[in-house]
Amino acid sequence: MGMWLLFDGGFVSIVAHRENKALLCVRGRVRGDVEAFCKRSVIADPKGVIETLDADYRFRVVLDRGIVTAAVAEIVASMDYDNFKTRVAKSQGIARANVYHDVWADLLTLDARHEKR
Repeated sequence: MGMWLLFDGGFVSIVAHRENKALLCVRGRVRGDVEAFCKRSVIADPKGVIETLDADYRFRVVLDRGIVTAAVAEIVASMDYDNFKTRVAKSQGIARANVYHDVWADLLTLDARHEKR
């Protein structure tokens, strides 16, 4: 199990903990993105973010599934914008919005109109 989550505070990858399936690992390439995710939950402490220099996702925190579920629910419940890329440009800057636009453009290839049958 795993997911990528792009939200107005950053980008994280969430996967099951290798040894304890009751826990999830929230990972990011930018420390601030993982910290922004942690701040979405009252219980989660962004001070628990660890750095691993040789990992694909350099920054990570291990959290209880309930904490991650609550944080994702809070992100969804707090949405008050109708255009994600515009919100990101305002909250994180145009450079980050451009990265997300590139991801959006790459995902266009999944559109049924572009699929080869």
